[in-house]
Amino acid sequence: MVRVWGGGIYESDAFYDACDQRGILVWQDFAFACASYPANNPDFLQSVEAEARQNVARLQRHPSLVIWAGNNEDYQIKEHYDLQYDPTVLGPQKWVQSKFPARFIYESLLPAIVLQEYGVSEGGQAVPYRPGSPYGDARSTTLKVDPTIGDIHQWNVWHGSMKPYQDFSSMGGRFVSEFGIQAYPHFDTLCRTITGGDKPSSNGQLWPGSVTMDVRNKAVGHHFRLLKYVTENFRIHELDNPVTFGHLTQVMQADAVAHAAAAP
Repeated sequence: MVRVWGGGIYESDAFYDACDQRGILVWQDFAFACASYPANNPDFLQSVEAEARQNVARLQRHPSLVIWAGNNEDYQIKEHYDLQYDPTVLGPQKWVQSKFPARFIYESLLPAIVLQEYGVSEGGQAVPYRPGSPYGDARSTTLKVDPTIGDIHQWNVWHGSMKPYQDFSSMGGRFVSEFGIQAYPHFDTLCRTITGGDKPSSNGQLWPGSVTMDVRNKAVGHHFRLLKYVTENFRIHELDNPVTFGHLTQVMQADAVAHAAAAP
């Protein structure tokens, strides 16, 4: 299975055709991610509906697409900023008028579109729809996640509490739809984007932790986190060598992802 993330794009027909042909299941997010969207704005809502209908109508013919999810981590944004959300309050109009108006999109508009575009299947149910990812139920959706319900995003390796990646085997859930760890890109890529040539110098910025490297890396605390995981797992001699250090981050990333994939 692959997941098409809500912070990206709706992929081309060729992508879904390839998944159909190769037996790859697709988890498809609608294009909402890490934000609180203004569903109380009629013009915005009209644009959302048009986009959603176009893409569901285009993609519903693909047998590889087996689940739609309303968003990526927007329920976590709701919790992080303490936006108004009461699972016992029903009624789309009340949702639109709350401090978390996007609930209307995820719990009313999008599921209705999925049902209408797919219709009723032979088994009596359209393709499954989930209001978001991660999402358990109305009371276990977000940061205070219950790993036994729905799906979870497991970022206590790398982000969060920065646990050793060897702990992945004890950090699972009913379905882990996000996990990972960062690494540097290929050294040739660094040479094209960071000043300083092919080795550190007094005038260059091509070394781990330099100002330019920090600006280019958007992950919070990235250099400290990379250093922690590399030094925990490897014996290294040249911390300021971008070739050695970059390569070790890549090996560490490969080991971590392989360990997580093999975890029970």
